[in-house]
Amino acid sequence: MKEIFTQYAAYNVWANTQFADIIRSITPSYTDREIESSFPSIRATVNHIRSAEHIWLCRIKDEPITSWPQYDEYESNNDLADAWLKGSKQILSFAEQLTYEQFAQEYAYKDMKGNTHTDVLSNIFMHLFNHSSFHRGQLVTLFRQSGISTIPRSDYIVYARELKV
Repeated sequence: MKEIFTQYAAYNVWANTQFADIIRSITPSYTDREIESSFPSIRATVNHIRSAEHIWLCRIKDEPITSWPQYDEYESNNDLADAWLKGSKQILSFAEQLTYEQFAQEYAYKDMKGNTHTDVLSNIFMHLFNHSSFHRGQLVTLFRQSGISTIPRSDYIVYARELKV
């Protein structure tokens, strides 16, 4: 089980990197353009992904978190991409330090409303990675609607094929 989740954590870093590289290459006018979606811009979507990854990491590390992180709305695209990847790499590093038994343990944590929940750590990780994948899919649509023609290939199978090289 540990191998599967560390592999997914590594995939999450790789997939986020595909998008971060595009974000570094575009101007803030693309990043901040308002488009109707779950979040109103590329920047807002990336910040949602990075916030959720940060919050879940805090929860599983039993670190207090009571509100969504707030980010500088004028942060450069490079800083946005770097911060996103830094958080994803922290998840990978944490997963690598866990034992097989820890992935099967139940973890208690509080949601933003203060409600206590208990979930198996492997389910928390699956949620975290699925959540990020879902919103990366939205980024593809936001990129296309913004006229960005370079769309990253971030499917898991593409990642697995690259590992073979």
